Amino acid sequence: MAYSQLPLEYTFLPCIVSGKQIDLRTDINGVLEGILFKEESYVSKGQVLYDIDKNRYKASYEQVMVQW
Repeated sequence: MAYSQLPLEYTFLPCIVSGKQIDLRTDINGVLEGILFKEESYVSKGQVLYDIDKNRYKASYEQVMVQW
């Protein structure tokens, strides 16, 4: 068998790195209770990413509504 007739086979492990990084900021203050996504996973526009302490948020909301 001639050298040029030998089959060539390569195996590569894929590694894809995003060229973009984003910073996530909240519009409200609160205690983070949970992360609702896995790191390096796809997320969709409007998807809830974090769970915050609802009691503190509710108190802030009610305070704003009283002042409004």
